[in-house]
Amino acid sequence: MKFKKGCIIYPCWQFEFFKYAADKVWLGLFGYEATLTSAMDRNHSDHSLHYQGMAWDLRIWNASQDDLIIACAGLRDILSVEFDVVQESDHIHVEFDPK
Repeated sequence: MKFKKGCIIYPCWQFEFFKYAADKVWLGLFGYEATLTSAMDRNHSDHSLHYQGMAWDLRIWNASQDDLIIACAGLRDILSVEFDVVQESDHIHVEFDPK
């Protein structure tokens, strides 16, 4: 996985599992590593799991809508139901949020 300059990561098993899933999907679908653009850094909503180190954003530059749907489905297939995968307008948001 590549990291945008300034990304702050909370080291935990949830991040390692997310990183594994993202790279598996990105390498298989796009042929290159995923890029993390935000974790505990930057500005997020007040109750965001980013601030707890349990949410991460992935770059989606130059990906078609079909590829984004496949990427999100691939992440959901690998990650457990405790992870939410949301396609936003400019990134894919993944968070560990046990219900």
